[in-house]
Formats: sequence, C-alpha cells, structure tokens
Amino acid sequence: MHLGLSLHTKEWTENTAEFLYAKPCGRQMIYKGKLLCVLAGVCVTGISYLLASFFAMMLFHPGFPVGEFWLVAGSFVFITLFFALLGTMAGIFRPNNRSPLLTAGLVVFVEYCITSFSRTVNIRIIGFLSPFSFFSLAEIHNAGTYLWDYMLWYLLLLVAFLVFSYRKILKRDIALAM
Repeated sequence: MHLGLSLHTKEWTENTAEFLYAKPCGRQMIYKGKLLCVLAGVCVTGISYLLASFFAMMLFHPGFPVGEFWLVAGSFVFITLFFALLGTMAGIFRPNNRSPLLTAGLVVFVEYCITSFSRTVNIRIIGFLSPFSFFSLAEIHNAGTYLWDYMLWYLLLLVAFLVFSYRKILKRDIALAM
C-alpha cells in the first residue's frame, strides 16, 4: 500500500506535480506508467514469495497437497495487489498526504482488526470489509478453493479502485507554485 500511496503523494509534497503533468505525454500515460510500476512491484514481491515458499515446502515436506499450498501462497499476492491498488486510489484522492507510510500501516492494521473482529463475533458479512477475510486459510483448507462470493467481491473492488482512480486523475487540477 505504501508503494501505491507514495507514487502519487510525492509529486504533491515535493512540488513536482506541475512539472509532471505539464509534459506532453498526458495524464493517461502517467497513470498507466505509475500503475505498471505498482504492478511490477507486486509481481516481483509475489514471485519471490511464491518461489521461497515453494522451496521451503519442498525442503520440509509438510504433508499437505501442493494445490492447497498454491492457493494459500497465492493469497499473499492477491492481498498485496489489493492493498497496492487501494494505496494508488488513496494517493490519487489524497495527494497531499505527508506520511504515506503511517497511513498505509494504519489502514492495514485496521483491516486486520476488522478480520479479527469478524471471526471473533462470527459474523461473516463484516468480513467483506477486509481483504484478509477473503483468503482465510481455514476456509481454503475446508473448501479446497477460494470462496466464490469473496472472490467476486474482491474483483469488484479491484475494478472499482482502478476506475475511480483513473477517472479522478483525468479531472485533477494542479496547484501551481509561484
């Protein structure tokens, strides 16, 4: 989440937005470039995690199915993608955030608390507010797959993050520092 946030907040806090948006390449190209940077970060982190986890699993032979392992390990990549796109949207809507690391940490902590609360009171509908609930390890183990309603909601949220941030960045005004 910090990566997505900081890509859009640094241009405002360090007064480089007017230079960046005055270039002839256009806002769409800037948005796509920053989005590709975030996705590349998620891919590098995810592939590294998946490979390291797979090698550790092969080393220790835990005794559970490889398919289940890929579902559990893949959930890390999906959660990372969720927070990266959420951070991108938050950075576009609040570009003057002076502490993106604190904001990212707070949001992730609150999401974790929502999942813990949902599981403690055993009310599943509250779990739709947090991506940590979407990929419950126990539910993956019991069902052998991701739950379809959580995955549908997850994909809907990802598309919403992308659409809202794209529309906002096309309409953004630049405060020129003179």
